[in-house]
Amino acid sequence: MEGSRRRGSYSGSRRHPGTGRGGGRRSAQSIRLRKRQRLMRKILVWILCLAVMAGIAFGVSRVAGSFHISRKKQLRAEGIEKLQAGDPSGALTSFEEALAAAGADDKKFNIDVLSYRAEAEMLLDDFEAADHSWDLIMEQGGNAISGRYMKSFCQSRLGNKDQAVALYREALGMETGGKKSPGYEEALIEAGGGCMGGGGSAASMEAADYDGAKALYEEALKDGGDNKRFESRVYSQMGLCQMAEEDYEGAADSFAQGYDRLITSYNAGTGASLEQAAQAITQENAADWQLLKELAFHQAAVCEYEQDYEGAKSRFETYLQVFGDDEAVQHEIDFLKTRMR
Repeated sequence: MEGSRRRGSYSGSRRHPGTGRGGGRRSAQSIRLRKRQRLMRKILVWILCLAVMAGIAFGVSRVAGSFHISRKKQLRAEGIEKLQAGDPSGALTSFEEALAAAGADDKKFNIDVLSYRAEAEMLLDDFEAADHSWDLIMEQGGNAISGRYMKSFCQSRLGNKDQAVALYREALGMETGGKKSPGYEEALIEAGGGCMGGGGSAASMEAADYDGAKALYEEALKDGGDNKRFESRVYSQMGLCQMAEEDYEGAADSFAQGYDRLITSYNAGTGASLEQAAQAITQENAADWQLLKELAFHQAAVCEYEQDYEGAKSRFETYLQVFGDDEAVQHEIDFLKTRMR
């Protein structure tokens, strides 16, 4: 009896795991824990997805930005290459596309490309468009002095002498220190040429302001510096003014000064012959070679105007020996022979 009671008591007091009050509480807690864990895993996955998507978006934006940058630079490089290859029209198209790709905010890049665009426009003789490009360059913070010099150049080519001189003088007045800003030499020569009636027509020559041109050149020479090649160009222009005014003695002196400065800049030595000067300068220096030809021609022409026909003929013959056949020079020689009979 006692044994049966013990078994029954034992049997009655036994509980299956999880069926009592304490077990039920622990089970509910574990369920809630598992739910929270599943929720956290979902949240972590969601965060991870967002991070990945953000990374992808950032990467795409960087690639797109990189493509944008490389595209505008590529177009700029293409334009410069075309410009150097002698295709200003094609270059102009590339520069326009580069500016469109850059947008309005990239001012430094735009100033650079606009400068090249202006150069292409000037090579195409579209000086009105080039003048506008220089306006844009200055509006965006480009060099205000150089901008005025180049606008002076454009206005001279457009036949607006007074405006060309005014812009040149305005830029010159803004200079500080001894060294002149880029564009100075070109603006001076063109402004002076405009005063001389650079159009070449009878009307433009009649309206020429030789005194105004000489004043510009004299000021430039007075400012000095040690740029002998530039001074040579100025003296050449001065001589042309003097020839137009029939001051042949003054013209002869100016051309001689120009010749001397040009050849000594190449270490040919004062008084070097035309043959020696040509050997020193060579055709590789295209601008100075052309200047040497002009000075040699003008020196011969002055002799002719001074009725030194023998001296003129000798100079023109030397010209042909150094520079090769030239129909205009040969015509001068033939004419001089008739004067010497």
